[in-house]
Amino acid sequence: MKNHEAPETIQSKERTALFGTVAKTVLLLPSLFAAILSGSLLLYTDLVKNVVDTLAIFVSWRTLRTMNRGAASSYDFGFGKLESLTSLLVSFTMAVSVLAIVASALERLEEPVALQNVWLGLLMVLASAGEDVYFWRKYEHINRKGPSPLAEANLRAYRTDLVLCLGVAASLTAGVVLKRFSWIHYLDPAMSLAYAFYILAIAYGIFTKSLFHLGDKTLEESLQILILRELSRFFHEFDKFHGIRSRHSGNVIYIEIFLEFDPARTMGEVQGTMDRLAENLESAIDHSSVLVVPTTRRVN
Repeated sequence: MKNHEAPETIQSKERTALFGTVAKTVLLLPSLFAAILSGSLLLYTDLVKNVVDTLAIFVSWRTLRTMNRGAASSYDFGFGKLESLTSLLVSFTMAVSVLAIVASALERLEEPVALQNVWLGLLMVLASAGEDVYFWRKYEHINRKGPSPLAEANLRAYRTDLVLCLGVAASLTAGVVLKRFSWIHYLDPAMSLAYAFYILAIAYGIFTKSLFHLGDKTLEESLQILILRELSRFFHEFDKFHGIRSRHSGNVIYIEIFLEFDPARTMGEVQGTMDRLAENLESAIDHSSVLVVPTTRRVN
């Protein structure tokens, strides 16, 4: 199989998730104090999202810790399903944040509130933005080395958090600079609604991709065509084609191809054909593990 995820990549994910959990936790209490002090809806909703994100990152760390310390030999297809389930949790927590933001924003649009003492809140938001940039880049690097639903979910979450932080900072700054205008009081809840729908779109993308990996959906049409084209090159070396099975586990695609061979051929000849076919497909399909199985029965 090509491009298996190296053990050091999993360990790097675990360290990054633990560091991310600690970094998020450290900012929670100062952010709470800043939200109370300013009365800003965006700071409150940003705090709610940070709490949920902290829990999600903590669960990610626990998942990765299990992967590092668990008995890998007990799981024939690795821990990909566990990563996909954790990615579903990340998308769910993002959706919870959306509900909190929308409910609070609608209430504030009916009864706008003037902001005050926002400087501590602005400082906390900028600190959080710096944190998000660091971890976004960190997970981007990790995901290039060993793509997985969990790493991609965290990458998107930090990228989303950065956009939110910049929006919160802009809203707080405008609230101070333009406070003499009565309409500025509607900016805080309006920004909350705008970012709520953005978060929802990101959460939906993570949710659908994780479900794809959990459901063992049939291979994409492009991959099926690639496999059939490769089989056609070996057509003279086997008698019948009895089917394909596949499943996803994290970033790995496991493919089984069932072929019937001429019984007059030696096992050495058959094995040579199966090895060459598997190697060609693994070279053509990234993160794939191909097994060619000799059989005389049709596979459903």
